[in-house]
Amino acid sequence: MDLDRWSQRTEDERPDYLIFATNLQVPASDTAVQSLITYIDHRVGELGLRGWQIWDDAQICHLLGVYPDVRQAVASLSVANEIVSGVLKNLTTSTLTANLRPGEPGQEAAFHAAYQAAGGLEVLGRALGKVQELDLGWLQHFAGGPRGEPSVLCALYGKAAVAVSTAVWNDIAAIGAGVVHGGSTGVGFPVSANPSQGGYIGSDAEVVDLVGGRWGRAEHGRLLRPSSGPVVWQTETALDSDASKDRDVWSSFTDQRDLRIRVAARIPLYAKTWRITGTGRARMLTAVDATQIAVFFHALAKRYGLRPRDGSWREIGPPDGHNNSRFAAYQIMADNTDGSPCISLCLRLTVPDGRDVEVLSVVDLRVDFTALAASASLPVDTLTLRLTFAEVTDFYVHAWQMAMGELLLAAVEEPLTVPPAGAPRLEFHIQNERIGISGQHESVPVLQMVDLSLLGTPRSAGPRTMSVGVTAALGLPPAEVSTAVSRALVWMVEDAGFVTPPATS
Repeated sequence: MDLDRWSQRTEDERPDYLIFATNLQVPASDTAVQSLITYIDHRVGELGLRGWQIWDDAQICHLLGVYPDVRQAVASLSVANEIVSGVLKNLTTSTLTANLRPGEPGQEAAFHAAYQAAGGLEVLGRALGKVQELDLGWLQHFAGGPRGEPSVLCALYGKAAVAVSTAVWNDIAAIGAGVVHGGSTGVGFPVSANPSQGGYIGSDAEVVDLVGGRWGRAEHGRLLRPSSGPVVWQTETALDSDASKDRDVWSSFTDQRDLRIRVAARIPLYAKTWRITGTGRARMLTAVDATQIAVFFHALAKRYGLRPRDGSWREIGPPDGHNNSRFAAYQIMADNTDGSPCISLCLRLTVPDGRDVEVLSVVDLRVDFTALAASASLPVDTLTLRLTFAEVTDFYVHAWQMAMGELLLAAVEEPLTVPPAGAPRLEFHIQNERIGISGQHESVPVLQMVDLSLLGTPRSAGPRTMSVGVTAALGLPPAEVSTAVSRALVWMVEDAGFVTPPATS
């Protein structure tokens, strides 16, 4: 073999590059081919060559199609040159046209326009096959031209085609790690970018906008492709009024309170095994202590003149809470002067069992206004007892970050590295736990316990419960969380019948 002969020569006598040319097709997935490639890689490294390639039938056809002058120059040699003769025998004008035609009947016009705008043959190269029909649209692969890289043309049904690097498309297809309706079906197709470059989305793109996927209510999202770290899909934040599924999940059985403000998050994630361990619990509680939610709780207790029972988080026992390999439940509490519990902050996590993929995390702020009023010798509806609008907002911001972040650490070390199986969804609730429960306590109206007057004026005495649904991504920065919470609270009071001021631009 030439590699053995060249190893005996001096460095100046060795070639810089090595090309193996054949008129046969060389399938890269073939085991024998992979073994040969591994062997040549090793030998080329020993010889210090700059690079090497295999030019099979498909690659030679592609190069001769891109460089017609070369094809014409070697035409006279085709009889004498067996390899080139075999290639040129099948390289007719009609074959070249078929190989390079982007699209199929019905899609040719849209695909051809996108193909030319992205740079045509020089950038995208020849088509590697016919158009594929996917769940949401069309897809065609291209080899990549001399000034480009392997790419695809893709188009949602009824929408314009977009040219995108194969590397980016592969990242999209990998979202969900093979779960049902994952990949481009779940997260959608790329949206054209860089109009000056024909809308082409290259492999160096760090943010790719997506549209049309089945995950998330907005059908919009984005792919984050950092230079280091995992590729992450984020759904676009969207609000809705369908928020009742988790209003009463993990309600207290032993001591109902007047007020419960809740964030409940259902987060679809795919893991082969879900398990809450002792290490995970310690990791979660350490992360919780590093946040501001305990600071918020102690500031509220101080405002009411209450005494926190203990600075640490304690497990919630049955029947109100369970703690095992599937459940984690913790709380901190503050009492009035006679030792009666007045406020508590509760954290709960439930991981999937069996075929389920939804992680459920719940953060509750629970307040006994009846006990507060008695301790202060004040009527329950005293304005100074109400939670202020700032306190309500702060709770929702902290609880959102807790439910979508720190609580997950009880089961996984890096939540963003777990493949998504859908779009996360939160529910916000404000309600009286004692509504509908007969007994010695009279139900206190919600608006006597929380001050939402900054958002508008209720048209009646006020609602018995208030809620809003939010579809959002994991890992949102605090500024985006705060903006989403503000929008959600406006949505909530409008659903509750408030007269709200017109939005300002």
